[in-house]
Amino acid sequence: MNIKKFLEEIEKNERILKTRFSTRLINEVGEIYERYGYAMAKAFLLSKKEDKKFRFEAQTLLYILNIVNDMKVPPSVGGFLIRKIKDLKGEKL
Repeated sequence: MNIKKFLEEIEKNERILKTRFSTRLINEVGEIYERYGYAMAKAFLLSKKEDKKFRFEAQTLLYILNIVNDMKVPPSVGGFLIRKIKDLKGEKL
């Protein structure tokens, strides 16, 4: 998947569009992905999934994380895409 297809997926996926993302959480996930890679970001989100407050958001971010990882882009690009997910889907800050 390339970045264009990633953006199309973000724009059409109902789950992503319905999720209200916490700026703090997406920044943490993006930074972890960029510094430590997919496995650590996934582990972080799996632990967040246990908290009812973050469950839906963490599941959606896991979906996004899998897409980014499958794209085979450099970690810096993947981290950037994750951190900018609110802007990419048009959510108001």
